[in-house]
Amino acid sequence: MTVLTIGAIALLSYTASDPSMDQLLDAIRMVESSNGKNLIGDKGKAIGPYQIWESYWIDAMRILKKDWPYSDAMKEGRAREAVKAYITHYGKGHGWEGMVRCHNGGPTGWKKKSTLVYLDKIKNALKEKKK
Repeated sequence: MTVLTIGAIALLSYTASDPSMDQLLDAIRMVESSNGKNLIGDKGKAIGPYQIWESYWIDAMRILKKDWPYSDAMKEGRAREAVKAYITHYGKGHGWEGMVRCHNGGPTGWKKKSTLVYLDKIKNALKEKKK
């Protein structure tokens, strides 16, 4: 009985229109670097297709239990894995929108008003992708 109840709750929090993790990561890459065209941002403080700061990278490596150098944030595959680990770790329980906001605003980005503009950019990127 408990398993069915937990499953029912999980179904209530998910809708068919929610983007997949791959769709979210693609949208983040599009917003952050125009799909990998601009690999240096924030006056040199962020690098790679997902515009990752070094402190973010270090935290993602802790979560992943990896020791990849920060320069690997320039590599699509490793950067994508780091972003996925970071946003699922800090955005847990806050839905896909919370995960996206953590990418932009750090571990508590899901509750920062300043990340709402970024969320709108991601929503627009997701809409554009559907066209």
